[in-house]
Amino acid sequence: ALLLKIALLKVGVAILAGFSVNGILVFLRRFRRDVSVSDLCAHSHCSCHEHKGIVIPALIHTAEIFFFIVIISGALELTLHYLGADVVQRLCLTKPILGELVSGAFGLIPNCAISVAQAQLYSNGVMSAGALMAGSFTSSGLGLLVLFRTNRDWRENLLVLASVYVLGCFFGWLTGFLF
Repeated sequence: ALLLKIALLKVGVAILAGFSVNGILVFLRRFRRDVSVSDLCAHSHCSCHEHKGIVIPALIHTAEIFFFIVIISGALELTLHYLGADVVQRLCLTKPILGELVSGAFGLIPNCAISVAQAQLYSNGVMSAGALMAGSFTSSGLGLLVLFRTNRDWRENLLVLASVYVLGCFFGWLTGFLF
């Protein structure tokens, strides 16, 4: 029942936040520029234009992103391994607002070990429900890594990252009252 409640909250908040942000951007007349695959190709120096069809360029770009993700995930895994779970447990994850801010920051780490650790901390009573949800809302899997790898506009990337963090922490704090 708890897992279903969390999944439904994630879907509901994602829909609400997505439509809200999109509505604000339309209201402010901030439209996303057209994206061209040639931008990615020009930066990667992959010579995709020399290949006919889409298969070879798709494989090249998939391999680049795959190796980027493996390197980043490996570095994160080593960091978590050497820091240890006890460091995370000492954080104030049961304190209102502070717990959501800390857990939301950990949720941004693209590694499923973080989600597992947060679930264990919640079930052990070391983390509040709001902190659990904040970490869950800010968790976007590998999406942010791919965004930073493929989109060259750092201001835009940081705005997306900040939006995910702020909205995730806010909705985590808000939904903490439902548990």
